[in-house]
Amino acid sequence: MLSVFVLLSYDASSNKSLVGVAKPRDSKNISDTSDASYSTQGGPSGSPKKDPESNKPNKSYEIENSNSLAKSPVYPHTPTPSLFQHITTTLGDKFSVRHYSSLNNTTDRNNFYQWFSGFTDSEGCFLIHRANKGRSFQFIFKITLHKDDEAVLQYIKRTLDMGQIHHFSTLVTFFVSKREHIAEILEIFSNYPLNTKKHLDFSDFKKAFKLYMSSSSKTELTKDIEMIKSGMNRGRTNFDMPAGYEYKITPYWLLGFVEGDGSFHIAKKKGTD
Repeated sequence: MLSVFVLLSYDASSNKSLVGVAKPRDSKNISDTSDASYSTQGGPSGSPKKDPESNKPNKSYEIENSNSLAKSPVYPHTPTPSLFQHITTTLGDKFSVRHYSSLNNTTDRNNFYQWFSGFTDSEGCFLIHRANKGRSFQFIFKITLHKDDEAVLQYIKRTLDMGQIHHFSTLVTFFVSKREHIAEILEIFSNYPLNTKKHLDFSDFKKAFKLYMSSSSKTELTKDIEMIKSGMNRGRTNFDMPAGYEYKITPYWLLGFVEGDGSFHIAKKKGTD
């Protein structure tokens, strides 16, 4: 008998399953190829520079005998049957994120943002950079993929109407750093929450950004933001989600997460024809 598996991989420091699938098994550590160089220049050899904050342990989950997922908003015309019979929209008239011309209606926007949240949980990164050890900080949201997947990042850039695309030898990065655009990114993920450890980095990122935009004391500002920054990404030691945090696993969030970190396998079980 053949069994079909969907493998979901994400960085985590706990054994909690997010979507009610099998308990995680340790997979071979995979180095994140996210790029921390925000110019179009690579390293000395022309290769992109690795982000030192992005090498994380990975966990694998399995969903056995799964049907197709919801239709991808990236390729909406692909005739993919849906596993889910109902897509729930939660904001309705309270939708507050600005409207984008590339999305036709509120349902399309909701579906995209849910997908974008799942994709960010698997591929996104929140970074804070201090300029030349001074009191100026740069807040960055980025997604780095292999160059073969550039179409996905171009779709995200076009739909959000923000950010830049940077090319490297084998990688391509969607990069957002303008403060007004960072504010919009914060609003999106406040309305469409992340569900992995990435939520913790987002929360710290949001706290530091608000502090930076509102503080009048530059001395205290620098110390506080540096403290927040030091506990993000690879510097994180506490991976506990906030008390009472409710995971929101929607069909489109799951689709985005799978498209970022999932893989499909067919295995023949021993002793079967």
